[in-house]
Amino acid sequence: MFVFTELQLKHLLIKNRLCRSATNEHLGTEEGCVTDELCEFYSKLARNRVGLIFTSHFCIAEGGRGDNRQIMISDDRFIDGLSRLPQAVRPYGAKIVAQINHAGAKIRENANPAGSMITSSTPDRPDFMTGEQIARIREAYIAAAYRAKTAGFDGVQVHVAHGYLLTQFLDPTNRRSDEYGGCSKNRFRLIREIIAGIHERCGESFPVFVKINCNCKEPENYDFLEIAGWLEELGIEAMELSGYDFGDFEKSYMRPYYLEPALKVKSSLKIPVIIAGGLHDAATAQETIDRGVDAVSFSRALLREPDLFEKFYLDRSYVAKCVHCNACYSTYSTVFKHCAFEKSTNARLEENYKGNREWQALKSK
Repeated sequence: MFVFTELQLKHLLIKNRLCRSATNEHLGTEEGCVTDELCEFYSKLARNRVGLIFTSHFCIAEGGRGDNRQIMISDDRFIDGLSRLPQAVRPYGAKIVAQINHAGAKIRENANPAGSMITSSTPDRPDFMTGEQIARIREAYIAAAYRAKTAGFDGVQVHVAHGYLLTQFLDPTNRRSDEYGGCSKNRFRLIREIIAGIHERCGESFPVFVKINCNCKEPENYDFLEIAGWLEELGIEAMELSGYDFGDFEKSYMRPYYLEPALKVKSSLKIPVIIAGGLHDAATAQETIDRGVDAVSFSRALLREPDLFEKFYLDRSYVAKCVHCNACYSTYSTVFKHCAFEKSTNARLEENYKGNREWQALKSK
């Protein structure tokens, strides 16, 4: 089956076409350190035929956390702990890439030390970063990538999706009037500087992936094919497509959300494309790859079934149990981001959904 054949990227050989998309497990400590539970979770993914694991988003700077248990990659003191994750997956032949991110306006103030914000933006109080703050952010991303390399990761993925900081720069809602705002080339400038800086610091052979929105709320000012071309020019390893609306699809929409933009890129450019969103069975994954996409990535389905790809391997007709209800994204757990249908669901999630008849009916099946 083609999804289980090797994928040769520019610098990285992946054992199959099945990826785990970055998903915050909430298994770090409150200080942002790696735990035994997180190592075991990644190990379980790796030994069940996940070819490429994108980690949860690691925070690149103190003051940029999006939740209280987000893993930190902001200082050299975290390197030893981070190195446990590549060690956990390497025996099973999986590759692991550290996703690096700053939450930007999506920071949680109670998850960050007082006075630590590089930018003062919040969802309710947008603010323009100064040139000095932008320089600090750029260096923080580059330094985080070097720490990932030092810790033994197979690459980094720069997060340019889902409303976090770099998305705020790239999106047409960026109203800056300096060299980092206005036209799309200016809005892309910080991303270009970060990727170029990572290549300079870590070496051209160190793989850099990008997760990016293929759409936005102002599509007339967002030429995704142009952006994809710039990423290709920068020599990234591959881009993973998502969208600003990834959480808005109906549960019945169980097919790849962003297939058409992916195929448009593949018909015009040579950059490898990974597609996320809406995948739930081996047949759809195979069809997606048959149409020209290089690899597929799963997120929610692997929360419920970390052994999903092993089930695909043993039974090509197997369909994931995940029903795309998004309940796993509705709360920030203090222990673990659970599937709402599993017995291990935390009490807070159970409380949130006890009055939802549809959810209770599905759960009882």
